[in-house]
Amino acid sequence: MQQRQGQILISSTDMLDPNFHQTLTLLVKHDEQGALGLTLNRPLEIDFKDAWAQVADSPCNYTGPLMLGGPCEGPLMVLHDNIQYAEETVMEGVYFTTEPEDIAYLLEHHTGQIKCFTSYSGWGPLQLEGELEIGSWVTIDATPNLIFNDNPSNQWMEILKKINPGQATIYQNPDLLNNDPNLN
Repeated sequence: MQQRQGQILISSTDMLDPNFHQTLTLLVKHDEQGALGLTLNRPLEIDFKDAWAQVADSPCNYTGPLMLGGPCEGPLMVLHDNIQYAEETVMEGVYFTTEPEDIAYLLEHHTGQIKCFTSYSGWGPLQLEGELEIGSWVTIDATPNLIFNDNPSNQWMEILKKINPGQATIYQNPDLLNNDPNLN
């Protein structure tokens, strides 16, 4: 099994599951037990500071959105760049935590990169490998710039254009497809 922690799953243009349509999902953890990922380009329409104030007494200096990490319920999860508060190392310079005390400290004091998530994406043993085999996903190596991107709305298409320009053009302009089944 190829180790994919620290890679980004790019959903196929054929992905029909609405939970993953046009998503970029960072693999935070991947081993023989399965995989845990966080979708990087699904901001929620709520003010994070207001949500934080409802569940915590500590101040919050984070101004970014709360991201929908996937379809599986879970605790508040944070990606950040402070190794001192790393529960898990995703890759060099990118760390993951769910510890409430560490999250509270990061939200109040940390001036580096932070991205907050509610929920996550999960796969059982070999489930992700099967999805990769049938072409549901393409993978690329993650970078801190991709992970902490402040404007995720067009990120899926921008990455698709870089890795498969022809497919991106057809996806943006479906009229380019020939409707004659004899030519397919």
